[in-house]
Amino acid sequence: MSLFRDAFAAADADFDDNFGEPLQIIPVVVGEFLRNATPATPPLDVVGILDLPTDILAVGRERDGARSEVIVQTPFAEFALQHFGPGAPLPKEGDEIVAPSRPGAPRYRVLSVKPDGVSRIICQLAAL
Repeated sequence: MSLFRDAFAAADADFDDNFGEPLQIIPVVVGEFLRNATPATPPLDVVGILDLPTDILAVGRERDGARSEVIVQTPFAEFALQHFGPGAPLPKEGDEIVAPSRPGAPRYRVLSVKPDGVSRIICQLAAL
């Protein structure tokens, strides 16, 4: 490992301690006519970082001092690879992520999964 990778790996626990929350990953089988939880794989409870940033995509014209904006929420979840043991599958596209500690236990679908190149994976989400 490089010096940066060692330092980042050591700081990983601090990220989850300060910003993490319990999340549940529900493996899902996706097919043309089928979408349900994988029966052989139970949900996986892990600690991760769930962020719900909002972006202003476009600003409309101003009229009489008022303006319209298009605001979109782009949620993502981030997990340390150390939370996934040798037998635990990583989240994949189509899986669901539940935030049980938040009001209403919101659910999200995984749109994409990308490693950060060091020790974490980032899942882009869509609200369900």
